[in-house]
Amino acid sequence: STKAWIDVYGTAMLGMYGLDGDIYMAASDAQVKSIKDRNPGLRFAPFATPRTDRPKSYVIVGTVDAPIGYMGEAKNLVPLQVSADFTGSPYYPDGGKVTYSKALGSQSNERVGEVIVGGGMVETFAF
Repeated sequence: STKAWIDVYGTAMLGMYGLDGDIYMAASDAQVKSIKDRNPGLRFAPFATPRTDRPKSYVIVGTVDAPIGYMGEAKNLVPLQVSADFTGSPYYPDGGKVTYSKALGSQSNERVGEVIVGGGMVETFAF
């Protein structure tokens, strides 16, 4: 299952860095304090912050693929930007909506018509 793969990969590759459990990410200790002040339910939650001896800015780039059971194609992949403070797709792909078609062998019986994907960022802890 996907969950099993995530657990195995997390333990094998991220465990040595203490990143194999559920942990939130924030840009600084000040941002962690702000998040916890605004979200009391997270007051005991662990947060990772970037090392202070490393570059302050970095952006991890990925893609938002099709939903499970639908085909990911060049025309419906959406860029995803992740940094310690904000995560999302800041613009719409080709300025519009995307369409997902049912994948071969999928149990789903409907096509996902034009949907909006992207166009905003959220604080990374909330992603």
